[in-house]
Amino acid sequence: MLTSSFSYGIESDINCLKSLKASLEDPFNYLSSWDFNNATEGFICKFIGIDCWHPEESKVLNIRLSDMELKGEFPHGLKNCSALTGLDLSSNKFYGTIPSDFSHILPYVTTLDLSSNNFSGEIPKDMANCTYLNVLKLDSNKLSGQIPLDLVSLSRLNSFSVANNLLSGPVPIFRFPVQAENYANNAVYNEGFPGVYSHTEMYSSGKLSLWNLKAFESILSKELNQENADGNVFGTQESVANLNSFQGYTGQFM
Repeated sequence: MLTSSFSYGIESDINCLKSLKASLEDPFNYLSSWDFNNATEGFICKFIGIDCWHPEESKVLNIRLSDMELKGEFPHGLKNCSALTGLDLSSNKFYGTIPSDFSHILPYVTTLDLSSNNFSGEIPKDMANCTYLNVLKLDSNKLSGQIPLDLVSLSRLNSFSVANNLLSGPVPIFRFPVQAENYANNAVYNEGFPGVYSHTEMYSSGKLSLWNLKAFESILSKELNQENADGNVFGTQESVANLNSFQGYTGQFM
């Protein structure tokens, strides 16, 4: 059973890269080295832009295809790279919308860089379900609409940039500081508190507003539930205190 599952995983990843190559215009033939007639174990790990979990195992860890003049829509075939954690398609000519079911395509992604392309439409709310995401770079595209407030629930996220798009509305108040330059050249605002871009700064300054109360309470509740599940007694005590304090604060708006 394990051997069968393992073999399927390898075949799936090979099909993933076949689909990716077939879906793209590659005017400078950067992907010409992607020769699928090779039958040796781990052969795809030698492809340009491909990192594998192990050199002799065809399980793709990262895809790095930055600055290759590649053109096409977001490749849905990436869902077959079942263990992919890093995707860098930056500085190319990708266009169209980012898939609305993004978390189903790349459920384990930790680093995502789609910057400097021609992606349009809205940032999918479903990205908030990519719970392993650490880095999200969407700057220098043609994205419009509001930044999904649900993104604040990404507890591992520590880097976020959407500068140079067509975005509007309020910015999410993340748990980590986000520099103003990472929002530059959009019609976005942070509720009239320049330089305040994290939920800790907002809470400690007493500047929380009705706009982000629900999102902030959701963060604290999730922290509490996770710490209970992990048996983290001290973390649980701190989260309970934070949540009680926060709920007392929200009473001022009732």
